[in-house]
Amino acid sequence: MEPVEFVASLRSNGSRVTPQKLAVLEAISRHPEHLSVHEVHERVKRIYPYIAITTVYRALQAFKDLGVVAEIAISGRQRFEFVDPASRHNHMVCGICCRVFDLEPHRLEDLRNSIEETFGFKADVAQLTITGTCIRCRSEAARLTDTHGDGNGN
Repeated sequence: MEPVEFVASLRSNGSRVTPQKLAVLEAISRHPEHLSVHEVHERVKRIYPYIAITTVYRALQAFKDLGVVAEIAISGRQRFEFVDPASRHNHMVCGICCRVFDLEPHRLEDLRNSIEETFGFKADVAQLTITGTCIRCRSEAARLTDTHGDGNGN
């Protein structure tokens, strides 16, 4: 979304366009990782030292409502990322190391179709986050098992 479109969207939703909101958007859009509210707040404080964390929360909520920021839970903590409407994606989160991996939506189409065929339920997989164990953590666990045995003297 271009800055002019973004400002127009904010105004059409009844939101005020403030320099602080724009700084929050800039902070999150320039960072490729999934940021916590506190991390966004720390970045914005470099420009606006007296910005309250509640202002950051409200700005992120407004951006979420517009669809330009996505919120995901990683190990029970909320994280945010800028969403380019042209490259929407889902997430896979490793439950051990908490790394986040992007997953293209087309990979979930078979799942969505299967759910609809089996249950007659039209699933919205746009916000689906899959948790599991990444290959790095699985490899490390296997290495530890090979090194130390299976705990049964083997």
